[in-house]
Amino acid sequence: MAEPKVPAHDLDSYEHLVEFFDQGVMAAYVQQADRFVVQTDHFEGHLSSRYDEDTPRPHDPIDIRFGYRTLESGDLAIAAFRPDLYQKSPAHVERWVAFRLKKPRWVSPDERYSSWLRRYFDGDWDVKSGPRARLEGILRRINALTMEMVGTRLFGSDSTESLTFPLAQNTHRYEDAHQALYGLLIDGLDKGCLKAIGRKGARAPSKDCRRSRRRLRPTTRSASFPGSWERPWQEWSTAFKKGARESTRAKP
Repeated sequence: MAEPKVPAHDLDSYEHLVEFFDQGVMAAYVQQADRFVVQTDHFEGHLSSRYDEDTPRPHDPIDIRFGYRTLESGDLAIAAFRPDLYQKSPAHVERWVAFRLKKPRWVSPDERYSSWLRRYFDGDWDVKSGPRARLEGILRRINALTMEMVGTRLFGSDSTESLTFPLAQNTHRYEDAHQALYGLLIDGLDKGCLKAIGRKGARAPSKDCRRSRRRLRPTTRSASFPGSWERPWQEWSTAFKKGARESTRAKP
């Protein structure tokens, strides 16, 4: 069943709590991964300072939750929660103000922005999480199953912290996002675990990748792996390709 849509006129009902910025404001934070954590998904994101028990709290902490709203040009604007910016992150206000949008013109309806409003302002928890959050849950389940099955994890990491949606509508950011995704899902595969799964199912892994995957499928299905292995990264790829098409669309 399709999720209910928020009428277009409701999208402005929280404007006193939201302020809009160009996505360029995020560039400096992404480049300082040692100081900041930037988590993004299809309709939401969170920017925060990086510190733990061994790292002292910074003198200029930042903690901003944000969504995305689509401009008529097809570009995405940052929709920042004002109390987070002005009350929880005062040392960063001057930087953000330089990227504030003046008289933006929006696409309507905007399902991405309405999903953010519904979940965090209306408290509608029926809004599904984006593919990044779902992907992390699937990776954890797969690793738990392979630990139970063969005593080792299939993926070196089941954290999706390194993944971000393209922070700008251009080919370079699109490729950067894909590179991080491939690093997690392809480079992160444990060959020893794959061989152990093959031995468990009495099927020796083939040197040919495609034959190996076909041989391993019955084994993984019998171990109750969640759905299709391809689905999580297909969702990401589809989202990225859509963003690429929007970025090349002729502007009015």
